[in-house]
Amino acid sequence: FASFPELSLVAGSSAGAGSGEFHVYRHLRRREYQRQDFMDAMAEKQRLDEEFQKKLERNKMIAEEQTAKRRRKIGFRKSRESCLCSFPGSDSEQPLPCCFACCG
Repeated sequence: FASFPELSLVAGSSAGAGSGEFHVYRHLRRREYQRQDFMDAMAEKQRLDEEFQKKLERNKMIAEEQTAKRRRKIGFRKSRESCLCSFPGSDSEQPLPCCFACCG
């Protein structure tokens, strides 16, 4: 006969187990279910965290695009305000406000 190593804590709910074995089985089963529930909850939490991070990144990118657009508008407006034209042949030494022909 082949000898098999003796396994401890191998019990099921089958008939023939001792009266105390069912309680051990029930306890092990409850712990395994708790472990699986915990792993499921952690996977769900991780999935939600990843979705939230993606949403944050998307919102950040949209905000940066809007800020860049506003910055361009303000820069263009300021460049026009600060531009002073001097017409050739004008006898005044003071530059005139921009005619917008030089700065587009």
